[in-house]
Amino acid sequence: MMVSHSRHLMMPTQEAWRIYRQRPDEAMFFDIETTGLVPEESDITVIGAITGDQPATFVKDVNLHEFPAYVEQRPLLVSFNGIEFDVPFLRAHIPEARLDQPHIDLRFVLRSLGYRGGLKSIERQLGLVRDAGIKDIDGMAAIRLWDRYMQSDREALDRLIAYNLADVSNLKMLLDTAMEMMEDRSHQTA
Repeated sequence: MMVSHSRHLMMPTQEAWRIYRQRPDEAMFFDIETTGLVPEESDITVIGAITGDQPATFVKDVNLHEFPAYVEQRPLLVSFNGIEFDVPFLRAHIPEARLDQPHIDLRFVLRSLGYRGGLKSIERQLGLVRDAGIKDIDGMAAIRLWDRYMQSDREALDRLIAYNLADVSNLKMLLDTAMEMMEDRSHQTA
């Protein structure tokens, strides 16, 4: 898998992490929540993002329309499985959003380091622990939380947003950990 950059340069996905060294404070870590797995049959419910230490949340029928202006200002995207899941959803549902920036997909970076599985599995493998109130939430539970919110349960939305932002916050820790491992590996082979 290759990563395309806005200047039409190509870089192997597992090497895209090197871009982060040049602009760490400008990277937008992001994750989406949806009502299903297929863009044509599902909706985006929540987009969580963090740039620097500033979180941002975009919610369907609240402020999701603000996401294109937000992402437009970000020169680097960081996700977990975003190339195959998040970006296709965003392109299908928010086609005006600019998504041609360099993109570090941690799924591929971590796979190159020998880590397999989904985000939560890799977090556990690397010793990251989630808060007790959200540690058992997964994609299916996120869909149920959205459904409860749609039935006027505001607490369900708050919990969904907390879960989403935990995913996003952990991406930075995973990228920092992966970079250390990559640097250690390169020093060992030098």
